Amino acid sequence: PKENPQVFETVTWSPEAVQVQCPSGDCPEGVGLVTFVQRLADRSKIGRCTASLVSPSAILTNAHCLKLLEYYDEAYFFVRHNGQMVFRPLVNVNAVGESPSQSLGRDFALLALGEPILDLRPLTLAREIPEQLPTVVAFVINGVEADSSRLKYTLDKKTCETESHVGLLKLGYKDRGVALGLFGCSVVKGNSGSPVFAPGNFTRIELLVTSTY
Repeated sequence: PKENPQVFETVTWSPEAVQVQCPSGDCPEGVGLVTFVQRLADRSKIGRCTASLVSPSAILTNAHCLKLLEYYDEAYFFVRHNGQMVFRPLVNVNAVGESPSQSLGRDFALLALGEPILDLRPLTLAREIPEQLPTVVAFVINGVEADSSRLKYTLDKKTCETESHVGLLKLGYKDRGVALGLFGCSVVKGNSGSPVFAPGNFTRIELLVTSTY
């Protein structure tokens, strides 16, 4: 089987050890990391995706992220706020939407936090595919570096060119007008759930990256 960059194994897992850095220095504070943790006898397996705070008590990511592990014991959302890490456990982890194999256009999940994050303004959501948006900016959780006490992730900024209403017929999607094609991005498997913004407006999510990104 091929290596899955969204799943990482470690012998020293704890939510307090997780750090998310922003190399570009302008990441939206509501964008962060969602992890799904499977505890084994001698190690833990951690599945990860990008996620966004869209209400004080809910995050948005891809539905297929819930299937990274065969099962998981715990799930958490991590985000930076005022230079500090904030994390919350997830509760009632159920996807709203459909799996990507059934409907690529509905590969999303709204997940509830165990406690609200009250001092961080949630991101807003666009209600339609933009007609004219030649350039967009995505923020994506990438990789992990582990040492004896920390698990360090990065939230990377990607600028992409677009083409409106690109059909996804080769992947089985029948609606030619559903997608906004993204080009010129160094985005790889593992960036699922990443929010896409209009340049200069990192408070409203225009699109959500799916498995077709």
